[in-house]
Amino acid sequence: MAALCSLAEHHLAVHEGAVDAVAGEVEQLASRAATVVSGAAEPVQVLATLRHLQGRPDEALQLLRDSVRFWYVSTMVWVGGCGCWWAEVM
Repeated sequence: MAALCSLAEHHLAVHEGAVDAVAGEVEQLASRAATVVSGAAEPVQVLATLRHLQGRPDEALQLLRDSVRFWYVSTMVWVGGCGCWWAEVM
């Protein structure tokens, strides 16, 4: 997941003046990263950076707000059906 996000951020940095040229690939990388680690904040933050660079600050801000919930976990709950812990978000 981290490698996919890093690659997306690299594309954004290298193509800073021509973000639209890499927007599709950045979105695909972020989507793949989100499927690798469900509930990770980093892919959402990559999309926020993309929206900011595209001149869409309202969308960027909302994505950043959405990503914050992944960082704050109020409690962990054991889910017996899957045999795993689940984070309940504040």
